[in-house]
Amino acid sequence: MFAIVMRLRCWLAVVGLTMAGLATASAARAAPVPPDDCHIGVYRLADGRIVDIAPSEPGTLRWRSVDGATGALSPAPSGGWTSHYGWTGRPDGMVVRFGDCASGTLQFGSETGRRIALDTTDTTFAADG
Repeated sequence: MFAIVMRLRCWLAVVGLTMAGLATASAARAAPVPPDDCHIGVYRLADGRIVDIAPSEPGTLRWRSVDGATGALSPAPSGGWTSHYGWTGRPDGMVVRFGDCASGTLQFGSETGRRIALDTTDTTFAADG
């Protein structure tokens, strides 16, 4: 049981650090995200992997996985999104398709995924200086 708790804590720490890095990188470079962009989020794939979908350059998204893999997503003519490996601009052959906003699902290459509900808490504090 202790090993499971420690593994969960490590996983949560990795996801937290990944999200913090994504927020910093995305805020510095990304265009504002429309408030109705429901595809931005973290998804668990059927094979157990975790994938984050974040805003990127105007008209594009970026995906990142916990193992450090990343890619850019650009709209595909056939619908869905074409993935490009890392920052190379080279298509990697993967297509990502999102379900409707209410479903919270995606098709990430050959794997299906479902959005992970993240707990959020509004917080205020007073600072001195």
